[in-house]
Amino acid sequence: VGMMLMDQFDFVDRLELNPSRIRNFLEKVEDGYDAANPYHNSTHGADVTHRFATLVNLSRLREWAIGDWELLAALIAALLHDYLHPGTN
Repeated sequence: VGMMLMDQFDFVDRLELNPSRIRNFLEKVEDGYDAANPYHNSTHGADVTHRFATLVNLSRLREWAIGDWELLAALIAALLHDYLHPGTN
């Protein structure tokens, strides 16, 4: 989901990001989610991130309220929101 959104929002070109570094970063993020965790796993992180991106698109938020760097930061926050979550609340 992370790489798909990087492509969808054209961040690599618009923000002059290194695609290899982005890919490595996203792999590290996925590694930080425990597949054995029944809820706070990488699927949940991807779902939250995708839902946020959908809301940004449907609301046209980029047209009136948020720039590329802010959107990238928000998407990274969504990806990381349960990073290393131990599975207990």
